[in-house]
Amino acid sequence: MLHILRQKTIQRYLFIALCILIIPGFVLMSSSLDQSGISGTAGQVGNRKISAQEFIRNYEAMRRELEIFGGVDPSTLDGSIDYESLAWQRILLVGAAKESGLRISDAEVVEWIQRQKVFEDKGVYSPERYKLIVDRYLKMDPKAFEEEVREFLSLQKYRDQIRGEFKADDAELRERFRQLYGPRELDYVILTKESVPAPTPATNEELKDLYDRLSGRLFSQESVQVRYLTAPAEGAAPADAGAAEWDAKAVRVPFISKEEVIPGIGAAPKLSEVIFGLKKAGDKTGWLEHEGKRYRFELIEHRAQTPMTFDEAKKVLEELAGQHKMILAVTEKASAFRKKLDTASWPDAVAEEKLTALHAAAFVPGDYLDKVGKLPRIDQVLAELDVTKISDPLPTSNGLAIFRVASQADPDATKFEAHRKELEADLRLKHEIKVFTKAMKALESTLKTNPTVLAKLFPTKYSETPASK
Repeated sequence: MLHILRQKTIQRYLFIALCILIIPGFVLMSSSLDQSGISGTAGQVGNRKISAQEFIRNYEAMRRELEIFGGVDPSTLDGSIDYESLAWQRILLVGAAKESGLRISDAEVVEWIQRQKVFEDKGVYSPERYKLIVDRYLKMDPKAFEEEVREFLSLQKYRDQIRGEFKADDAELRERFRQLYGPRELDYVILTKESVPAPTPATNEELKDLYDRLSGRLFSQESVQVRYLTAPAEGAAPADAGAAEWDAKAVRVPFISKEEVIPGIGAAPKLSEVIFGLKKAGDKTGWLEHEGKRYRFELIEHRAQTPMTFDEAKKVLEELAGQHKMILAVTEKASAFRKKLDTASWPDAVAEEKLTALHAAAFVPGDYLDKVGKLPRIDQVLAELDVTKISDPLPTSNGLAIFRVASQADPDATKFEAHRKELEADLRLKHEIKVFTKAMKALESTLKTNPTVLAKLFPTKYSETPASK
């Protein structure tokens, strides 16, 4: 069950402290668990029982850590990542960090939050932006979010504690240099939505079933429509404008949500905060300064965020159902093609499946691959792929790619010293993963899961797999 925990890419994501916030056009957390009615024990770690609600909290925290702290868009991983296993990993690691005596102070939590660029306004930490993101985008109580940060920082300290010291010798560095930078001749294919028949449209029953499963997670955005007057920032504020002046000079904008740019003005979180404080049609702000100009807004209409009815959500549901069917079809075809390569030659398999054969004559990490681009996670896999070996299907921006290494040449030895620090960091990471994997195996041995409760949280997964794990 927990094999995913040892995937190097995910382990790297767990401990990278970047901060990228992905804000969808409508409110949808398609892989979130909103199961407040589910009770019972999800599993047991040693003698400690893990309630369903504790599991759900860690599940949600893991998604947020991947997305916000790790800079990973979960929507690009949903087809290949076992979030249940990642949630269990988080539970195991947080517990191990506590048992080791690690403590994170309030000052460390505050200092970390204030360093994150996503909470900055004009290059400086903004309490208002922090509150806006936590309240409106994450929909969390700030104290709960700060406790998640505390746990996240404890995981980082635990990592530092278990990895110990490591220093690679020159022979190891040169072998890693050969492995990484020896140009590889690659054959590869990409399976995309064009590789499979168009999915059949979802039936009304399928859409209703999807709507029920996403109950409480589909919302129309809170939005406002306003009009505004503009004046220079210099000098005294203009006198109140009459109705005629508003009608003649005001710029009228379409409905916008709080995180969207204001047409004609741009991104202005502070202005948006004030605008969304207007409640009744005709309410006006005072004159507000923004980037060298003054603006005054009048509310035309304020629409509250409300759960979508089935009819309102139908178009979104059709898109989601179609995407899901297409992803499944591409994944199944890619898996079947990869299995075929165990017995068939590459040219024969490519021709039989009528795929477009792609080729790179001398690939090294960082190169642009035709139809793929530059993807660090693919660089990482190819760097470990020996001659004649074939990769598993790898996610790209538009599908799944499968690679075969036809040959590999020696790298340019004169470039070794230029890459020394990078190679040292790479081998240090490999050492860390090795130590981390060993620690995880020990922790996994203390875990027992309860399929009966987990099946309520992951009905699709548990309907397709054996009941016991």
